[in-house]
Amino acid sequence: MDNITLQKQVENLRQQLKVDRLPLSRTLMELKRYIQENEQADPLIHPPDKKNNPWAEKGKCTVI
Repeated sequence: MDNITLQKQVENLRQQLKVDRLPLSRTLMELKRYIQENEQADPLIHPPDKKNNPWAEKGKCTVI
């Protein structure tokens, strides 16, 4: 490896050392809490009523 590549790798490692790391158990608990708090507002889990959906198809189109 050339000197420039090694310098870039060292700089990258220095940047990675500055990143604040958290234990996985803590981050998983926070993720679980976030999911549980926002589950009711998620339209993929609980779709909105078709009557209140402005993008729902109003009627069928027929071709004669």
